[in-house]
Amino acid sequence: MPRWMAWIMPESFIAITIYPFAMYYRGSFDDVSMDTIEEEEFHWEQQKEMMFIGVLLMLITMFAFVIYDVNAWMYLLLPAYLSFFYLWYIIEWIIKLPIYGRFAYWEISFEREIFFSIGSKRKHYDWIKYVIM
Repeated sequence: MPRWMAWIMPESFIAITIYPFAMYYRGSFDDVSMDTIEEEEFHWEQQKEMMFIGVLLMLITMFAFVIYDVNAWMYLLLPAYLSFFYLWYIIEWIIKLPIYGRFAYWEISFEREIFFSIGSKRKHYDWIKYVIM
């Protein structure tokens, strides 16, 4: 693992899901445990949910921009709405970093949902209850 990633992510980092792809860092896909695959499936669903929220925010913003005739800004914000999961993830990590230090990664709501839900059926938007907890 690159040195800069070791500070951000735990040493046990094996895979990452960047919708619509899942990438596995160590070994081949056959070497990856079923828990890791399930974790990446959780992230897949979380990213789809956040993209839905981002699109809703985009539609609300577009409506407001049309009313106030500031259409040019709408196009600058489009990437932010489509990558809402990543923005939320990074902002939450930055907020929790001073509190939890190296363990801030494990305190991100998306990671906490996975930790407490692995092996059970996932409920939609269940990560929300871990944002403040």
